[in-house]
Amino acid sequence: MKPIKKLNKLKHVEAFIQADYLKGYEYVDKAGELVNKFYLGNTPPKFSMNLDGLIILQPDTKTKEIKISPLSFWAHFLIPDSLDQIGQLFEKKLELVHKVIKPEDYSRLGWRNYFILEVDTQENDSFKRKFVPSEKFDFKQSIFSIKTGLFDNNFNIVPASKKDDPKSPAILFDVDTFIQYGKSVNIQKIINDLKDMALLIRGEQFLEIINQIIDQN
Repeated sequence: MKPIKKLNKLKHVEAFIQADYLKGYEYVDKAGELVNKFYLGNTPPKFSMNLDGLIILQPDTKTKEIKISPLSFWAHFLIPDSLDQIGQLFEKKLELVHKVIKPEDYSRLGWRNYFILEVDTQENDSFKRKFVPSEKFDFKQSIFSIKTGLFDNNFNIVPASKKDDPKSPAILFDVDTFIQYGKSVNIQKIINDLKDMALLIRGEQFLEIINQIIDQN
């Protein structure tokens, strides 16, 4: 299989970003105010709410859903246009939530991405053989972990298929990039690290890791 030279050779089909915070229980008193913040003009958002959290569906045209809870802010994106786009969308909403519920500090930041590599049948068979002892075994899943600077990364490799053609093979790279802070940090640190994560994921080091997985013997 040929090495990947640019990230856009992988189809970025889904992404999730989550920031965990401390003392976010003002959510309980401010949930209604949060709903008001996500009106689109005069149209109220589609939402469900309880003490565990507030889920808002499609708060904008690019975001599938968000969840605000006393413990974290989470966002889900489908078919994102770019890493920068979803990073900026998350940052904007996080700042809004932060101003309303005023969490004390943050303890963790994670960014999970699903990338699809489309392959032909021969490439797919060759790729899967690299992960099993013999042809008697079926390849179902493989997980690799690596630390890059401040960030931990889990690469989960799973056989897949094209959504519009289930008989055509593909490979799913489920990549979870995160940082668990030893000491709690403020929102500006979260925003800075979010930008650094985007730089990492679209950078040469990330592609090198992907290519090492593809080319392993």
